[in-house]
Amino acid sequence: MDEIINVKDQIICNSNDLKNYWNKAYACGRVPAPRHAHSSVVIGDSLFMYGGYGVKGTHLDDFFRFDLKLNQWFRILKNEKKKFQSSSSSSSSSSSSSSSSSSSSSSSSLYSSSIDDKKNIITARHSYSMVAYGECIYIFGGIGIGLNESEPNVFNDLYEYNTCTDEWKLISPPRESTFVPEKRWGHSAVVYNDNMVIFGGMGQSITFYPTILFYNFKSKLWSRVTVKNTIPSQVPRGRQYHTCSIINDKLYVLGGYDGAVCPTDMFEFDLITNLWSIVPCNNNNGNHVIVRCGTSAVFDNKIYLFGGRNKVVSNSLHEFNPSTLTWREIKLVDRPSPRQYSTCFIYSNSFYIFGGQSDYNENDLFYYQLTQNNNNINNNSIFNQLFENRTSFSDIKFLVENRIINAHKCILVSRNEGFRALITNGMIESTLDIIKINNCSYNCFLAIIQFLYTGNLIFDDLNILELLLISDQYMINEIRNECSRYISNLVLNEPISDIYHQIINQSLSEKNLL
Repeated sequence: MDEIINVKDQIICNSNDLKNYWNKAYACGRVPAPRHAHSSVVIGDSLFMYGGYGVKGTHLDDFFRFDLKLNQWFRILKNEKKKFQSSSSSSSSSSSSSSSSSSSSSSSSLYSSSIDDKKNIITARHSYSMVAYGECIYIFGGIGIGLNESEPNVFNDLYEYNTCTDEWKLISPPRESTFVPEKRWGHSAVVYNDNMVIFGGMGQSITFYPTILFYNFKSKLWSRVTVKNTIPSQVPRGRQYHTCSIINDKLYVLGGYDGAVCPTDMFEFDLITNLWSIVPCNNNNGNHVIVRCGTSAVFDNKIYLFGGRNKVVSNSLHEFNPSTLTWREIKLVDRPSPRQYSTCFIYSNSFYIFGGQSDYNENDLFYYQLTQNNNNINNNSIFNQLFENRTSFSDIKFLVENRIINAHKCILVSRNEGFRALITNGMIESTLDIIKINNCSYNCFLAIIQFLYTGNLIFDDLNILELLLISDQYMINEIRNECSRYISNLVLNEPISDIYHQIINQSLSEKNLL
């Protein structure tokens, strides 16, 4: 263990950098066709996704559920298809003495007897809004094919899907309702208390709405919010394909398209005082990250914005902190393809995206873990305390750069084959009171020891090439794989095997072993 491995090259990073990559969720089941301009919501451990815009300009009307624990897609039949199946089943079970024409007539009458039920069948559309409230999903507006199939139709209908009863229904305003929202598409919707809050969108003609609408889930009434300040410079212009986010009674509106340009401003609407205000930016030379057709979600009172288009289609992930009024780009590797019109959501402390349009439509699912999960050894307080108090009952010591690192043999032997061999193979190191380590720095070796205790790899300003070599030497595959993945995405598209062998060859050459 006293052979010295020198690593001349330096790639300095922090342990957090190793976690900065996208993960692809490999899904099974009835995977949806590629699409964009769809939407989705999460209820419990299930993602629900409807419609969108498919290949060759197809308006989609399919409905899916994705089990986020099983990573499995399921297609959900709509009322119309369930009605047809029920009718067919009833017809086939009729008396065998009935004529085929009679059966056909019976089946037809069963299917057409509930004409009113057909209004409960949501039609194909894209660029609609979709929110979850309680156990139900609400879809409003969008654009699809009208009665004249050569022309699109913009909607202002509202549908409810009950995830418990598995039924769609059209929500008609009560008789006392005095306001019905305009038809619109490309708008945004979020939930605030017992209301669906809608901003913007484009009408049947070239009209971009700057208004805020409320739909109250309890009273089932629509209303237009009265804005108390109307000076043009203080309120956002009408737009579509923007993003809306709710944080602490504030509605944030960003980006989009107003018919001429992508607005370069960000606005905040106070849902208590009904006042708009311009949101400044304290970094990026005072410029907000502006895109249209991007998608956003809120986690830990921060806004996460992915993709979209501003001259070119993007695959960047940005974070906006309203407390500091600052943006930062989360620079990740293994990115999804650049895309717009995708959908995103938060689940289990992770930011997910599905589908979208790049060079073509996508149907893949990616996620980035925003925080570490708290259900494993990584955050086990007992092992953390054991690491912090290693001097207590320590039975092994390492001398690294003239500094002592205490440890417990039982932990090292049970957690790693390399240390098990070092301690139990009968070589001279296993008989020493202090084992001298010459082939790495103190901080590097301490990071490895901490990982063996806690499962957490924590370090600041460490040479990743050194950590890669030492983790390989001690056969710590988890650390080696993290280092390899990080390096392979840094070095000009060279295969990691080539990089790794170059480092090894350099080190062996310096020891005159080649």
